[in-house]
Amino acid sequence: MLFPDAEEPPDIRNERMGSSWFWRHLPLPAETAPLAIVLDLVGGRAPPEMEAAGLAGALFVLGAEASRGLADFVRALPRADGVELVFLSCR
Repeated sequence: MLFPDAEEPPDIRNERMGSSWFWRHLPLPAETAPLAIVLDLVGGRAPPEMEAAGLAGALFVLGAEASRGLADFVRALPRADGVELVFLSCR
């Protein structure tokens, strides 16, 4: 399990950024980590543009289009009130 930090300025988008550093210095072979769960902006307030688009309570899921098992897993999770799953595709 990984909870990267140092994602804000001055470490954003550079080699010291927590998640970027982790992937460049993997403590185990990459093929043994088949899934990454990224909890970005958890607990933060949605920007006005997302609220206006009706996405303030969205939980974005990327990668489920490549894995039926992941899609089924995510769909089976208990839902919190006000949270809507939004499946995104990288294809």
